[in-house]
Amino acid sequence: MNNDNQAFLTQLFEEDIYLILKDDVNHLEENAVAEIKTNPVALPEKKVEAVESLTVVNFLGQNKKQILIILSNQGNDICTASNLDFLTKILNAIKLSLDDVALINESGFDSKKHLLPPYQQLVSFGAASFLTAQSMATPTAKYMTSKTLLHADSIEMVQADVTLKKQLWGALQQMFL
Repeated sequence: MNNDNQAFLTQLFEEDIYLILKDDVNHLEENAVAEIKTNPVALPEKKVEAVESLTVVNFLGQNKKQILIILSNQGNDICTASNLDFLTKILNAIKLSLDDVALINESGFDSKKHLLPPYQQLVSFGAASFLTAQSMATPTAKYMTSKTLLHADSIEMVQADVTLKKQLWGALQQMFL
């Protein structure tokens, strides 16, 4: 490097300036590659856990109007024949059919395996523990939508008590008619 260039560079930079020749650069690169080959970097191992995909719980009906009905204490069935008959009468009274709703059994729902069918309105018959468990697992507020919930006594109790039938009828009228 000539003297004029050196003088110019010293005016621009206060730090020491070193001249590295092309042969020196090639030698440095060879040493760096050799060091990488002899001392490989250990990457942490990542464990991949199998995640089960959630499926929608089995339900009766077609859920055309996104109305979820939850029954409790039905055993392995979603709904017993006598309860289904009573429920069909209730649905007809509020101008709905089984095609409009999704009917599930509380005991057949496992939150670790199942998703609820989509719903805007929920009617629960004796499934208080289910509703409590679901409210504790509610997503954050930004995901909340407006949903109407109605909790009644078990369907067997409503079927056997005229007062409970009247109370249910009043609530269903407000909710659906």
